[in-house]
Amino acid sequence: MAIPFETAVKEDLNIGHGSATITNPAGGTLAGTKINMSAFLGLATLVFSATPDFDLVAGAFQRLTLTADVASSTISQSAGTLAAGTILVLEIIQDGTGGWIFNWPTNVLGAAAYPISTTALDRTLATLFYNGSNWMFLCSPTISQ
Repeated sequence: MAIPFETAVKEDLNIGHGSATITNPAGGTLAGTKINMSAFLGLATLVFSATPDFDLVAGAFQRLTLTADVASSTISQSAGTLAAGTILVLEIIQDGTGGWIFNWPTNVLGAAAYPISTTALDRTLATLFYNGSNWMFLCSPTISQ
């Protein structure tokens, strides 16, 4: 598939959807595995679920506001294969009530050492790195409101 450079948009470049060629009108092309530019552009806000799935197709920056306990959660890549070296930033927010529990996905190593804040309106930011089989914390600070 060839995509004209001057009309290429972020949706044209997407992880796991095969290969692409972007043609530069001045000459030359960029070919190879498609890159999910939405992962670098913007923040995806998830609708609350007691079993949320942080699907990387939505992007690498995702926000979830807790309005009840999260019994379990997952990280997935619904389109294509999850690549080693992937970074995911999660913002977990307590609502005005607070006190909600968040259970990290089972393939997040060392999750017990990084509980989220249960204080109302606090935000926990977790930066995760995928090593090819599991996720690992790079950073997980809590920001109080």
